[in-house]
Amino acid sequence: MNNINELFKKNKLRIMGLMTGTSADELDMCLVEFTGKSKYPEFKIIDSMNIKMPNKLSEQFKNPQNLSGSEVASLHFELGRFFSNQIKNVNEKIDLIASHGQTLFHNPPNYTFQIGEPSYIVDELNIPVTYDFRTMDVVNNGQGAPLIPIVDEYLFTDNNDTIATLNLGGIANITIIPPKNSNKSTIAWDTGPANMLIDKAVIAFTSDKEKYDKDGKYASQGKVNNELLKWLMNNKYFSKKLPKSTGQEEFGKTYFNTILEKFQPDTKEKWLSLITTVTLFTIQSLSKEFNRESKKYSQVKTMYLSGGGANNNFIVKNLRKELKDVDIKILLKKDITTDNKEAFGFAYLGYLFIRRISGNIPSVTGAKKKCVLGKIVF
Repeated sequence: MNNINELFKKNKLRIMGLMTGTSADELDMCLVEFTGKSKYPEFKIIDSMNIKMPNKLSEQFKNPQNLSGSEVASLHFELGRFFSNQIKNVNEKIDLIASHGQTLFHNPPNYTFQIGEPSYIVDELNIPVTYDFRTMDVVNNGQGAPLIPIVDEYLFTDNNDTIATLNLGGIANITIIPPKNSNKSTIAWDTGPANMLIDKAVIAFTSDKEKYDKDGKYASQGKVNNELLKWLMNNKYFSKKLPKSTGQEEFGKTYFNTILEKFQPDTKEKWLSLITTVTLFTIQSLSKEFNRESKKYSQVKTMYLSGGGANNNFIVKNLRKELKDVDIKILLKKDITTDNKEAFGFAYLGYLFIRRISGNIPSVTGAKKKCVLGKIVF
């Protein structure tokens, strides 16, 4: 774009959100057309796609603590090229790319770090890019996460009922949204691992032949190890007060290796038991966290599930048993699905950046003020 001011003046914007999560298995892309200039514009989804991440990138992103400085720098450029190459295949007009990038390190309020060099997109496609959405919140003493709650407010705020959303990616995060006229604030936080430990267990059990527990088939075959489950539930993260967020540092490779040392699965039966137990850990930890915080609100009537874990039948079935009084629904709203919600969310955060509207919620992240999130390169 020759004149960036044209972008800020347009009433109708086509923004593509890019999202790669802690599971590091796919690039999610969602092209959205926003109409208007308010915080709550009209929108239409033009296109969505989920693209498998190259194995080389995926494997390194799953264990970022092992990377050297030069490897991080190299991956930053390599991921940027990958993003650019995927966007080339989209035969649609795009005004702006909003890229979350891949989180490698997240330790707020000290730092947060996402990679994926945006200059490749600008240079090769002549499309401006907003990126680095978490940093400004962290600079203002916030967690820099979760960021999707402002999207949840946009999509799900009800006139009368308290609504919850649950995203089951590598990490599980919950948003609780009070009714429109409530004097309470939206809260959201990471409840702990969702698929992160399950994926690592399946990869180890299948010698890297399978990357995740499709439909919860392995979890449904094993017997829970109650001693291990009790140990997992005693993790110090669950005693922390809100606001809080977590990631690889807390529940990544080092933690998983500790579980293997403690459990020592050396038979098929023990491996299945391990997968069942870490899956139940996901369910019980998030339901315990939800029950504790939701008591501060009127009864949550509905919870919308998204993320890869929403496709795990074992998780969904047992979560419904744990939260009997909540109507748990798989997300489908105006073409927003479990597979494109977070990419849609970053498209919306890109829209907020262009409109100079704050994108964080201090009651969620703990930041000292509302901030416009992101940077732009053009």
